[in-house]
This record gives sequence, C-alpha cells and structure tokens, in this order.
Amino acid sequence: MTTIHVSKNDPSAFSTLQEAILSIDDRHDEAIRIEVAPGIYEEKLFIRKENIEIVGDDPLTTVFRYGDGRLRRVWNV
Repeated sequence: MTTIHVSKNDPSAFSTLQEAILSIDDRHDEAIRIEVAPGIYEEKLFIRKENIEIVGDDPLTTVFRYGDGRLRRVWNV
C-alpha cells in the first residue's frame, strides 16, 4: 500500500487533498492511503479513482469545508 500525506504545515506533503488525489495514476493497481494532517481544508473534491482510503487524525481536528457552507469531517472509523 502506498501512503500519501496531506498537510497545511509540512512542505514535503501535498497542501490539498485534491492535489494528492490528482497525483495518483488513473491506472494504479495497488491500494492508496491518503493521510490528512489536522487542519481546516476548504475545497470541493472530485474523486474518480478507485481503491483509495482517506484518513484524518480526528473528526474534530481534520475538517473539510465546502465553499457552499457545508461541513464534512473525515477520520478513520
């Protein structure tokens, strides 16, 4: 399994989840895990890839907010 990191504070990580998703080859065969560091991420997502797991640290600290006022939290259940 390949792991990709998203963080607003780590320069070696992707700064948005959408950038991380777009970096994945459309023809990937293996499972991809995207780990998202705590923060408020304001972005709309377009995911058209399979076999991707998106995991945040905590539902209270890893937040995805859409520009239309809707709020989503992402965490590992």
